[in-house]
Amino acid sequence: MNNKKMIFFRRKGLDIPIPFDEESMGNQNLLYILPAFLQVVEKGGLLLVDEFSSGFHNNLESFLIRLFMEHSENGQMIFVSHSTNLLSNSILRADQEYSVEFYGEKGSIVKRFSEENPRSAQNIERMYMSGVFGGIPHFKEERDAD
Repeated sequence: MNNKKMIFFRRKGLDIPIPFDEESMGNQNLLYILPAFLQVVEKGGLLLVDEFSSGFHNNLESFLIRLFMEHSENGQMIFVSHSTNLLSNSILRADQEYSVEFYGEKGSIVKRFSEENPRSAQNIERMYMSGVFGGIPHFKEERDAD
């Protein structure tokens, strides 16, 4: 007899439970980080999350950030994300946002967004995408010559 335990997801309006490994990457990632996330919110501490928003819907990303900031009194979260939608004055302040510019063998430079003194009414996401804060990947497309 197989005593292996499995996690299943239930969906409203769907009578068939979904096995964890068949669920979306975002839901799997949420289940991976949720215990540590809730622990730090409740008891304090430091939460480090690489690729925080991998597979998350934009609304879930901002909900989790807001929840953390509103309910964590003694916790700190440092996360890496490629989601530019989080670069909003309504979610984070410019002194809470950093970019990393990679220079190959020379290393990387970390830049705090507040160094550029953006005004609260400015669109931080648009400023980032236009290169004001650095951290925009540089690549060129090479095609095979046929």
